[in-house]
Amino acid sequence: MLLARRLNRESNLKIIFPASSLKSGKGMTRYYNHGVSLLEKYFQLEGSRLIDSDVNGFAGTDDARAQEINDAFRNPKIHGLIAGRGGYGSLRLLNLIDFDLIKQHPKPLIGFSDLTILQTAVYAKTGLVSFSGPMLATMDAAGRDALLPLLCSDTSSRELIPANNREDIEVINPGSAEGILMGGNLYSL
Repeated sequence: MLLARRLNRESNLKIIFPASSLKSGKGMTRYYNHGVSLLEKYFQLEGSRLIDSDVNGFAGTDDARAQEINDAFRNPKIHGLIAGRGGYGSLRLLNLIDFDLIKQHPKPLIGFSDLTILQTAVYAKTGLVSFSGPMLATMDAAGRDALLPLLCSDTSSRELIPANNREDIEVINPGSAEGILMGGNLYSL
C-alpha cells in the first residue's frame, strides 16, 4: 500500500476533468464554482485548462484529459488532484495514464462516480491509496468538513464516521474485521 503525504494550507491541489465536461450537465458550472469557493479557503487550487472544453460531452479529448492527469503527477508543485466533476469517460484514459510516474510521485487523488475507474486502476497498478470523496461540482460544507481531516491529519486513531451519522448505522454482524476497504461507484467497480 502506497500512501501520499498529508496536505496542509500551503498545498496545491490540481483540478482535473477526467470525464464529462461542465457543459454536459445543467447547472454544473454553478455547482463547480460553489465547490471551488468552499475549498479555496483551505488549499491553493490550480485550475484546469479543460474548464471550458467540451468534446462530445467530454471535458476534452482523451489525450488532453490523460495529459492533464500525468502532468499533475509529474509537477512537484502540485500536491494532490481533485476532480472537477464525474460523469463518463475515465475508462477511455487508462491506456494513456503513466502509472510508473504516479508510483514515483504519489499524491492524493480525490473524487467519486466515474473517477472510481481511474482510482481502482491507480491502486491496482501502483498501490496508491486514493480518496472517494466529493468532487468540486458536488462539494458542500459537510463534504468538505469530512474530507479535510482525511487529507490533512493523522486519522489512524480518529472516528471517521461523523457523530450525526453514527445513530443511523445498524450493525448486522457484530465483531471485527481487517482488510483493504475499496470504495467508490459500484457500477464502475
